[in-house]
Amino acid sequence: MNENHEWVDYQNLNLSAIKVISARHFSFTTMKNVDGVSQFWAAGSGTYQATATEYTERPELNSFGATKGAEFVFSYAIKGQELHTQRVENGELKEVEVWQRLD
Repeated sequence: MNENHEWVDYQNLNLSAIKVISARHFSFTTMKNVDGVSQFWAAGSGTYQATATEYTERPELNSFGATKGAEFVFSYAIKGQELHTQRVENGELKEVEVWQRLD
């Protein structure tokens, strides 16, 4: 959801991303394809915690202005080789993502 409270479909923006999740850390980089040229879009890395239903990212480095101590809480489900996440903020659905396992 953008600042105008409108849903933005990342596929329509020609975005591609890779997220790496290790035992305690996460990292992602997102690129935008503009006329066949990849351009930087966003990146973040930090620590995370997970329960059976929630995944909380705590960015330590990021390109999108998250302040120190910020937390992004996602509900999640693993469906086959996909990680489905949703983030609600102040009672409003803000983000829905599907990540494909690479290995």
